[in-house]
Amino acid sequence: MRPHIFPVFLFLIAFLMSCSSDSARKSVEQTYTDKVNLRISVNEPSGTSISPALLYIYSANRGTDGLPDALHSADENGFIDARLKKNHPVILRIVAAGHQPVDIFLPSTALNELTVDVIPSPLLKKSSVRPSVIGDFNNFDPFNKVELELNENGLWTAEIGTEMSEIRYKVTGYAYSLPIHGTSGRIEADLDLPGLVSVLETDEDGWVMIEFDPTLFSTAERRAELRFTSDPPAMFRGIAKIYTAMQEQAQLVGLHHDNEELLTELFDEYLNHIEQIRDTFDQRHVEQAYRLAKARFANELHLHVEFIDQLLQDVESNSELWLLEPGFVHALFSKSSKMEPVSKSIW
Repeated sequence: MRPHIFPVFLFLIAFLMSCSSDSARKSVEQTYTDKVNLRISVNEPSGTSISPALLYIYSANRGTDGLPDALHSADENGFIDARLKKNHPVILRIVAAGHQPVDIFLPSTALNELTVDVIPSPLLKKSSVRPSVIGDFNNFDPFNKVELELNENGLWTAEIGTEMSEIRYKVTGYAYSLPIHGTSGRIEADLDLPGLVSVLETDEDGWVMIEFDPTLFSTAERRAELRFTSDPPAMFRGIAKIYTAMQEQAQLVGLHHDNEELLTELFDEYLNHIEQIRDTFDQRHVEQAYRLAKARFANELHLHVEFIDQLLQDVESNSELWLLEPGFVHALFSKSSKMEPVSKSIW
């Protein structure tokens, strides 16, 4: 290489390396600045951390029927850390040992940090309990479940033979709407079926004794609670809290659908609860979320068609509130007396 060309060559290499470094730095900065740092703690009302606890993240546009976009578990300090894309609404599902899942709708936000304390409600116990076991020994097939037998000491038990060195199992027939982890063995995240699964080692002869102790689960009756320890806008907190209350009410209605007297009490409590949220976060979108949370139970609350007509016309066509639960939004249209003009204002 000619002597006078060599310095130019070094300058070009240095320039290109500098450009590459700047590009990489900007890429890293962009990666961090377009994300929301989310931290969740899952606790009892006393503040005691609940372990294990999992966080499932779903795109609000797709809902919770499919597979989650991400799964995170709590660290040794009880915190669940995740990174959310800014300005994209999501649904979070918190699953904690011995408690009902908690669903949280987070509207779009450009916040850098978001911290939430979640206090889940205890498991919703069925009125008629008949626990059974499903697991990898029967492909988690509910039609091939192994029934547990009630012993005099209050434990429900079953002995299972298998060629596997350990089994992964869940208990059905105790809690409403979902299989739960057992009370014997260690508890882990279930990567195939959302939730927690119990794991037990078999003995040298290939047998395992499952013992299910219902007394280890709380029987307290209380609703889930969200406590935002960061300070997101009132609209954000109000919508998130109303959505959680609405989803929990749907579970209670499903569990007690045949008990009219109890349902009346539950709806009185529900309406009072979401009214308090509406009044605490006095904001137009929270008011609309409150009305949608009432309309979610239009049949049970015997809402007049005028209420539904006005609601469907008041919520803006591009509002993220339509993502709260598309299924019941479509049901509202069937009840509207002005379906065509209302639908034109939205789609």
